[in-house]
Amino acid sequence: MNSSDSRLGIRHLALNAGSRGVVFVLDNDFEVRDVLHKALHGAGFECVCFADSSGLLATARNRVPVCILLEINLRGRSGIDLLRDLPAKQYPAPILVISRRVDVATVVAAIKLGAEDFVPKPFDPSELIARINRIAERQEARGALPAAIQSIRFPGRERLSSREMEILAKLVSGDSAKAIGNDLCISPRTVEDHRRNILRKLGAKNMTELMLIVLTSPRS
Repeated sequence: MNSSDSRLGIRHLALNAGSRGVVFVLDNDFEVRDVLHKALHGAGFECVCFADSSGLLATARNRVPVCILLEINLRGRSGIDLLRDLPAKQYPAPILVISRRVDVATVVAAIKLGAEDFVPKPFDPSELIARINRIAERQEARGALPAAIQSIRFPGRERLSSREMEILAKLVSGDSAKAIGNDLCISPRTVEDHRRNILRKLGAKNMTELMLIVLTSPRS
C-alpha cells in the first residue's frame, strides 16, 4: 500500500468509525478502557468510556447505545448500584456485566436487576466484539414485537420488562431456550431465569398455563 492508499484508508476508518452506533464502557481500569476503545473503534463502533458511574448515568439518560459494558466491581458506587439507578430493567439497551472477581450471588443479583449477561475477565476482545456485532445486528433486524403479542392485553403484562416481553414473544412462538439465547446473544441459563420471572409475574405454574393466559386473552 502506497502513502496515498494509506491516507485514504485512515480517512475511510475515520468516516466510518461510529457508523454502527455507540457502545458505553464503564471500567476503573484505564488499560481495559483503552483496549475496548481501540477494538470497538476498529469494528466501526463509537466508544464512549467512563471511569465512574455518575458520568455514565448522565449520558445514558440522554443517549441510548448499542449496549453497555459494565465492570461490576467499581470504586465508590458499585455496578449493582448503577443497575438500580438506571434502572436496567427498563433501559432499552442490553447491559453486559464484566469482572475479574465476582461471586455467583453478585452475578445473579445483576441479572435480576436487568443485566443481560456476565462476561468474565480476562476476555478475548475479538470474541467480545463478535458478540457486540451480533447485538448490533439483532437491534438492526428487530422490529416491533410480533403483532400477536403486541395486541393481546393479557393480565400482568404491565409487570413485564421490555426484555421479558421480547423473550415471551419467542417462547409463545415455540423457540427453545438455546435458540432464544443464540438469537439474543445471551446464555440459555439467562433465558431460563427470564422465563421463571415471566411465569411468576403472570401467575403461571408452567408453559401450558402461560400459553393459555396469553393466547386466550382478548386483543386490544
